[in-house]
Amino acid sequence: MVEPASASPRLPLLLGIQPVGSVHPAWLRALHAHGVNGPWIYQKSEHQSAKLIASEAFFIEKFPSFAELVRRVGLCGPWRNEVIPTLHDSGQVWGRVERAMVRVLGLRTQAVHLVGLTPDGRCWVQQRSLQKPNDPGLWDTLMGGTVSGYETLADTLERETCEEAGLRVSELQEVRHAGCFTARRTTPDGGGYGLLVEETHCFVATIPYGLVPANQDGEVDHFECWSPEQVRQAVAQNRFTPEAAWVLRQAGNWTLNG
Repeated sequence: MVEPASASPRLPLLLGIQPVGSVHPAWLRALHAHGVNGPWIYQKSEHQSAKLIASEAFFIEKFPSFAELVRRVGLCGPWRNEVIPTLHDSGQVWGRVERAMVRVLGLRTQAVHLVGLTPDGRCWVQQRSLQKPNDPGLWDTLMGGTVSGYETLADTLERETCEEAGLRVSELQEVRHAGCFTARRTTPDGGGYGLLVEETHCFVATIPYGLVPANQDGEVDHFECWSPEQVRQAVAQNRFTPEAAWVLRQAGNWTLNG
């Protein structure tokens, strides 16, 4: 039986003395029920709340085998065979781990979104594939993707724009960074005990007439070009992912409030 994710607060996960994530105690109990122990020490004193502490060397060296055990007992997210950078609260990268483990450990990651506007002010949007492991069928910005491997934000912007929309950043006009926020919400990973903590960077660009987005990686069902009013209505109806809705509200001079 899965315990409600809101039944108790998450336990802070520290790398040495540096906070890097959090773990739901019910997920921890589920692991222990399967005989799986994490690469950390459980610590609780009389005057302090409980926390999990991992050494950097042990966490990094033992993590792949630990992640494989978690995968075998079905308590991680969708397995990707993809490592992504994870951040300290300070914003510095401390390591790179399998993407399927990020949300069950509440690790902080980075993502980029691209709002693609036509010269006359309409907005290109995509409907996510029904086969997507996260938020299938919801609407999204022209492109949204997680920073992977050793990429910079610019690398991810280029790669994801090509893969999701079949466009090159060099083909676009007036490309600009339009803000950053930290998305934080519960997710279904690990039996319902996941937590997305993602530093999300918003970019805006004009898609010249004659350029039409075309998905290349199978992660998009299709694209449509909507008026601001159509976007406003879809956001109000919760048809966009939470992150895409926020991005669209904050996208520079083109907002849902205008």
